Amino acid sequence: MSLRPSRSHRPRQMDRSTPRIMVGLLITMILCSILYYFVMLPNIIDIYSFGLGVGFILLGIVILIIVMYISIKIKVSFS
Repeated sequence: MSLRPSRSHRPRQMDRSTPRIMVGLLITMILCSILYYFVMLPNIIDIYSFGLGVGFILLGIVILIIVMYISIKIKVSFS
């Protein structure tokens, strides 16, 4: 009987934290795409603006990795 609550408790924590990561991923993707288009719209042919757009996307990916690493650390400390 004591094993069942712990088993049902762990997936609940995982189910709560995974949507947060997904929402974070979506938000970062949307923000990066918005920044990318704001940089790209004034001069589409310019290579410098394209480089900036790629830079913003890479920055978003780095931020996402940091956020995921922190969330994993929090998960480990709580469990």
